[in-house]
Amino acid sequence: MTGCNVVQPLLLASCDESIIKLPTTLKRCSELPQLAEAEQLLHKHRAFIEKIEKENQRLLFIDLYKTPLCPNKAIIKIEYGGDSACEPIKQTIGKTFFGIPYILING
Repeated sequence: MTGCNVVQPLLLASCDESIIKLPTTLKRCSELPQLAEAEQLLHKHRAFIEKIEKENQRLLFIDLYKTPLCPNKAIIKIEYGGDSACEPIKQTIGKTFFGIPYILING
């Protein structure tokens, strides 16, 4: 399903093999949190973020991704270094980041 108000999963690769992994399920814009709500949640769970950053040396950072397809909506962006870091991060965080979808970027 594509069109207005739908975030479509994709896979981007460049020459340096950086890759962006989005969830395989489509999300409607109405299912994504408001930007302010996502910012509050990110701030509320700052201690958790710092803990997983400390435990996983290949985790580069966690921040918000403001999707251009859904104005005033956001998802969590997790950037990490190296393929071996991806699965441990997903296991620690789970399917969503405290209810907010996330994307993984191998940078």
